[in-house]
Amino acid sequence: IALVLCLLLGASLRLEQLNTRPMHTDEAVQAYRMGNLLDGEGFQYNPSDGHGPGLLFFSLPVSLARGATSYLQLDETTLRLTPAIFGIALIAAALLFRRLIGNTGVAVAALLTAISPMHVFFSRYYIMELPMVLLLAAFVFFIWKYFSEQKARWMLCAGTMAAFMHATKET
Repeated sequence: IALVLCLLLGASLRLEQLNTRPMHTDEAVQAYRMGNLLDGEGFQYNPSDGHGPGLLFFSLPVSLARGATSYLQLDETTLRLTPAIFGIALIAAALLFRRLIGNTGVAVAALLTAISPMHVFFSRYYIMELPMVLLLAAFVFFIWKYFSEQKARWMLCAGTMAAFMHATKET
């Protein structure tokens, strides 16, 4: 029940009025790249300027679900929904560590994540940090599972998360 309440609180803080703040330059650059992807221009990686395609490909289903099929149809809400969803998922990710921190630890971690001003701010900001942090949480979980059970599948999952992290923000 505590986790569900934290998720509801976190969702309300992350989803309300996503379109009220003007886009920051960093967000606008990612929006432009997302628009190129929607317009069929694909993604061109430039190691001296920019990041991998992770955020864009995570944003693709959200954009399409909201009816945005071109750059001109994108808006702040559509773009900022992706990090908001990842931010809400990060609240739930506390549950991954239940065996390690217990039910009380999960509730406290979920609450602190839900109300953290910095976490809320970055969950409402169209940049790759929130997908990166959720992928990192999953990576840490899979590493912990590997060292706990010594099963190769956990290391394979950790490697997959590391690859997704690199594709999201290689710096």
